[in-house]
Amino acid sequence: MKQKTLVFERAGEQLAPGSGMLMLSTAGHDAQYVARVMPAGMLFVPSIGRVSHITGPRTQRQGHRARFEVYAKVADHFLSH
Repeated sequence: MKQKTLVFERAGEQLAPGSGMLMLSTAGHDAQYVARVMPAGMLFVPSIGRVSHITGPRTQRQGHRARFEVYAKVADHFLSH
């Protein structure tokens, strides 16, 4: 499990050095249910003004772009190993 976590950490660090943080969550997200049958994880990006769970714009476009770039790097890693 730690090895898979490191892949996410490395991908994030390559794209945005010093900006990542490993967080453990006990919230009832979809990943919690998926993890029952396969390894799962989630990426969070900062909300505008660090306010979440509200209506309206919550994340700047570059935050979404960074999230997809990390997922692409992680997918590439697992598909090539």
